[in-house]
Amino acid sequence: LEFLIQVKSEGKRFARSLNRRTIRIRKLFSRVISDGIKDGTFKDLHVPSMTDILVSQIESIVVQLSLTEQSTRDENVTRMMCLLDLFKK
Repeated sequence: LEFLIQVKSEGKRFARSLNRRTIRIRKLFSRVISDGIKDGTFKDLHVPSMTDILVSQIESIVVQLSLTEQSTRDENVTRMMCLLDLFKK
């Protein structure tokens, strides 16, 4: 949230900076999922779709924490663990 507030105050550079960070996060998740498939930790998954799902969940958590304050850290960790459990073999 602090990052978003700072970048937004900088004007037009907001979208470009946010896009760069999102691309890096997506590449990281994609690599982690691909590596997990290769080493047998994860099922044979469609990597782009699973990356989208992870990023969407994180975006949801950020919105909940920053705007509604309706979720706790423990609830969010539980949600992420449940999601990741679906990936496991």
